Amino acid sequence: MSWLAELLWPTRLPLDMTEAPAVLVTLGATALLWAQAYPLSVASWEERLRRRRGSVSDGAAVIAARLSWAVLLGGGAVWLSYAAFGHGWHLAVRLPRPMTALAWLVCLGAVTLTITGASATRPKLQALYPEIRAARWSRALAAASLGSWAVYLLGYELLFRGLLTHGLVASLGAWPGLAAMTGLYVLAHLRKGAAETLVCIPMGMLFGAMSLQCDSFVAPWLLHVALASISEVVAARGNPNMDYPL
Repeated sequence: MSWLAELLWPTRLPLDMTEAPAVLVTLGATALLWAQAYPLSVASWEERLRRRRGSVSDGAAVIAARLSWAVLLGGGAVWLSYAAFGHGWHLAVRLPRPMTALAWLVCLGAVTLTITGASATRPKLQALYPEIRAARWSRALAAASLGSWAVYLLGYELLFRGLLTHGLVASLGAWPGLAAMTGLYVLAHLRKGAAETLVCIPMGMLFGAMSLQCDSFVAPWLLHVALASISEVVAARGNPNMDYPL
């Protein structure tokens, strides 16, 4: 029964303490993603706004959710960085290497933006995008939606391509760190269906590599904003049940 005693009360930690920050960051990020998916979901925001106002205008719950996610994920990334590492260097909040960033944005952007634009009119993606399901879009609503994407993805990329990429790579090494970050990235997309979830495996690795080579989370953030914006505009314009002004 010595194995049982060792399991219940180990005499040594099975993990090298140099890897402890990576464990804290990974568990913390998982908790943040849970909070995003449940207490701060779009459905919970719609219910919250309906209780306060009696009715919810088109897009209000989606925009409120995105803004809350930006604070949750961005603020959580900053807190986890200092809690785990004692500094904010692994957040990668700095200007990217210009020529490296340009090369990544041109090459990866050309491929991903083309695929995104072509697939945004497919029925399965039309069911997901745009997330605001208004029949008639005003210019103000369209601008607010695109702006909320940019703000939300700022916090999102600060967590994924800032802390998780740079922090886990520094603690675990390049491939294990990128794999762990990509695993959480895939987890965050499970609710969006099998096709988009599978695409996140290569995209997570590529976005992580971009951040590492550019030494900044800014380049992946810019590309992600462009992808989200084009997906929304093309999907809304291609939806016969939506009147979209842009």
